Amino acid sequence: MLADLLARDLKSIDGVEATIKDRASGSSSIVLARTGTSEGTRILARAGVKFPAEADEEGYVLLANGHEVDIVAKSAAGVFYGVQTLRQLLHPAQGGGSAHCPAVTIVDWPAMR
Repeated sequence: MLADLLARDLKSIDGVEATIKDRASGSSSIVLARTGTSEGTRILARAGVKFPAEADEEGYVLLANGHEVDIVAKSAAGVFYGVQTLRQLLHPAQGGGSAHCPAVTIVDWPAMR
């Protein structure tokens, strides 16, 4: 499961104990959603971002604001690639503390299959 992989990465970066909860808990700071769901639609609308048709099955939208991260994709493959990008963005905080992800909006998909 991608959420487990991400939790392990957070633990290895700086010892952050990430807890995986469902969306209904309201305490999640990282949300993985599909474009066809109400959650995915809400996230994209709130950010004013459209999921491009060219993104198809392997594309994703990654939205980070310094406090929360949302990854929205059409398929499991797109969510996977979004999580891989997030893993590359995570950095340990200077002088201790929790992992940090810069504020960023990424809309990405492969140029070639």
